[in-house]
Amino acid sequence: MGSMNNLTKALWLLFFLGLCFGIAALGSWATYPSLDPWYFELKKASWNPPGWLFGPVWTVLYLMIATAGWLIFLEKKSKQQRRALTFYLVQLALNCLWSFLFFYFHNPYLSLVDLLLLIVMIGLTLRAALRVSRPAALLLTPYFVWTLYAATLNAAIVYYLLNRNS
Repeated sequence: MGSMNNLTKALWLLFFLGLCFGIAALGSWATYPSLDPWYFELKKASWNPPGWLFGPVWTVLYLMIATAGWLIFLEKKSKQQRRALTFYLVQLALNCLWSFLFFYFHNPYLSLVDLLLLIVMIGLTLRAALRVSRPAALLLTPYFVWTLYAATLNAAIVYYLLNRNS
């Protein structure tokens, strides 16, 4: 894990936590004004969880995502490590974009495309992380699974919107 001292490692952990929770804050800023009435009035899948569950789940996921990024960063600098960090940053940007597309712009169609790209990028991040830090890849796995689940929720909303007059 390189030759950084513990203080430097701790500061980098704070950076990754700040980055991930900054993304979460931006997503919340885009989300909350659209919950009532727009989101609440959408027809959703029967497997859609209660609204109160999203906050705790995403809090845990962002902690895991931040820790994974930090672990990748701490690894020996290499082409594989840079690739993993690049994929990591791209997936974070797509993660943030989803909240804006879905909630701020009220566009479930584009947000579904974003989610599909996000799934690909998380998968690439996982594969690249596996080559440099197995613990980082394990920490990203629940995020990958939750994002697959989120895609089914988003797809159901698109389905209901496309068939609302049928």
